[in-house]
Amino acid sequence: MGLYLVRALGPAEFGIYGIGIAISLFYSGIGNALFLTQMVVHTPDKVIEDRRPYAARMLTALLLFCLLTVVFALVAFIAGGPWSAWLAKYSGLGLPIAAASVAYLLKDFFVRHSYTARKEIWALVVNIAVAFTLVVLLLLQYLSPDKFTSERALWFYSVSNLSGAVIGYFFAKLPLRGVRLCRMVEDAQEAWRGGRWAIGGVSVTWMQSQAYTYVAAIFLGPAGVGYANAARMLITPFSMLVPAINQVTMPRLADLRLHDRKKMIRTGFFITSGLLVAAVVYAATIIASADRLVPFILGDRFQNLRPIIITWSIVLLLQLLRDGAGTIIQVMKNFRVLMLANTLSAVATVVSAVVLMKLYGVPGAILGTGIGELLLALMLWRFIWNERKNIN
Repeated sequence: MGLYLVRALGPAEFGIYGIGIAISLFYSGIGNALFLTQMVVHTPDKVIEDRRPYAARMLTALLLFCLLTVVFALVAFIAGGPWSAWLAKYSGLGLPIAAASVAYLLKDFFVRHSYTARKEIWALVVNIAVAFTLVVLLLLQYLSPDKFTSERALWFYSVSNLSGAVIGYFFAKLPLRGVRLCRMVEDAQEAWRGGRWAIGGVSVTWMQSQAYTYVAAIFLGPAGVGYANAARMLITPFSMLVPAINQVTMPRLADLRLHDRKKMIRTGFFITSGLLVAAVVYAATIIASADRLVPFILGDRFQNLRPIIITWSIVLLLQLLRDGAGTIIQVMKNFRVLMLANTLSAVATVVSAVVLMKLYGVPGAILGTGIGELLLALMLWRFIWNERKNIN
């Protein structure tokens, strides 16, 4: 999708698309924190006979959450308020962004459920459905004489993710008819105990990881976001590998938590170390080949991207360091620790991004994100180390 858009859209339109995706990722992050992650970490505590009904209850709760939030967004959009001028300018993006947010979250539910149920092949089929639908839509767009816009790109993103959700529902065959309100409320209360802290953690994590987006958008406009995201395209293949690996490892780490907490921490550390080594090799290769890769992959609309690519490579390594610790702490159900640590690092990120952007432009805004990631990683790994010493 990104490879096509970076050539089909100008820097400003590509930046607007990136802003829309950032919003949808924030929404899906909230849904993940409140429902999906809670489902993953609580499933091992359920008796085997109740695991599929439990997933059905969580899906029903997730659907209600999506419905309520979309209704709330429509009311807020109609009311306008202090954002009325901005909403009027970008009013056409509201509906596709909402659709993209819900579709991505629903697709992600079935991917996470596949790994929890140890049916990894289902996740593969879901993602193949997303990719196939997206390729067909982009091919039709390529053959169409109509102008391609960021709004249409968001609709393509929505439809493709929704197709994956439909395929996932077909394979999972969750017993939705057996869902009872009283049991669903009990599960929601259980999820809320950790989810309330996880929501705070996800919110400030998004504030931190997407700091470059809104800082660049405020000071440089959508085109600044477009340049940042264009350079990020070269790092994205490795970045996308990380959540995929986490979806495989988190359920297994959750099982280890029940039997051997020290081994769980040790396994999480080895996985993080392996990813860091692979990322160093990948980033070094990309930086060394930047002069040839940029025109070949991104076309001739974006110039002088090497400094931004180097900055993204540094941020990638720091994100891997943070992400490994974050996964372990989620499995340990210490969501409050994540939220508090994320809050401190998010403040540092925003301040650093603003200051460094004024000094160095787009690379500075991205480097501010890296400073926050480093601070967060140090706090999380220190907590894990202390917890490991306290385990008998």
